[in-house]
Amino acid sequence: MKTKYPRLFEPLTIRGVTFKNRILSSPLGVWALIPEDGLQESWLRYLSERAAGGAATVGMGDTQVNCCEPDCEGVGKVLQLRGENVPYAYLSEMADIIHQHGAIATIELAHCGGGGVSVDGKGTYGPIPKKGMFGTVGLVMDKDKIHETIRQFAECAATLKRTGFQMVTIHAGHGKLPDQFLQRSNNREDEYGGSRMRFTQEVAAAVRKAVGESFVIEMRVSGLLPEDDAEGFADLVALVKSLKGTVDIINTSHEPPHDPNAANPMASLDGTTNMPGYLLPPAPNARYAVALKQAVGDGIYIGAVGAIITPEIAEEVLQDVDFVI
Repeated sequence: MKTKYPRLFEPLTIRGVTFKNRILSSPLGVWALIPEDGLQESWLRYLSERAAGGAATVGMGDTQVNCCEPDCEGVGKVLQLRGENVPYAYLSEMADIIHQHGAIATIELAHCGGGGVSVDGKGTYGPIPKKGMFGTVGLVMDKDKIHETIRQFAECAATLKRTGFQMVTIHAGHGKLPDQFLQRSNNREDEYGGSRMRFTQEVAAAVRKAVGESFVIEMRVSGLLPEDDAEGFADLVALVKSLKGTVDIINTSHEPPHDPNAANPMASLDGTTNMPGYLLPPAPNARYAVALKQAVGDGIYIGAVGAIITPEIAEEVLQDVDFVI
């Protein structure tokens, strides 16, 4: 059957998992939908309606791997994927509801890194004593804490595999913990500073070991352009190339720089492209995805995320990348 948007509706099979089209639904943070008295049925209804919309993937975002630990970011009750209180039946139902509409079920795993406000009020852990937007200074991870956090990513991914999910996203952009390790400000004197890619590589390898080969791994990164930051772009390209064979899809977002020491540290985020609004032109992050795709070549799929609001725009973006998000 002929279609007006052949690239947009072209199926693709990765590791035995078939994406019915090239539309990946952006992961949605749902902190308020998981109250203290239990998980809400309204969230399942929402997932069902979203999956019925036709995207190839549907899931939830920003799910903290250290949920329910004292050093977890204190943003509200979030879904627990490891430990004693994992809602296995609820997760299985979530995956089943998504699959009923022919979509792939996924969850985005994250760790806020240093500079956040923790549940216990002592601060969150990162590679260096990073100052956050709200004046908090992060605690520094020793190697035992690093290895514990890598295990947390793997344990959460294993839970998803066990409960019927077919895909997981590792959030390595937007100043999250992997992104903090990747930054040039990471001046650690051990192997996690000498090789700033090491932490992200070890997280990806641990997740792959936990889920096996018949499972899709996506990773979100903050895109760059070589003309804006040649060194940073080269680092990103080197990282993505090193992940070939382990990670399947790179979800290319963007995080504009901000100054935590400014009088109003949020001001520099006006017009942000990590969650682009109507004041920005459509598909503002596509250029980052295209630049990355051209630089890394084959062997890993690249997606562009953000404000891809019409099928015409999506079809145009897909001439140069593999997915729209």
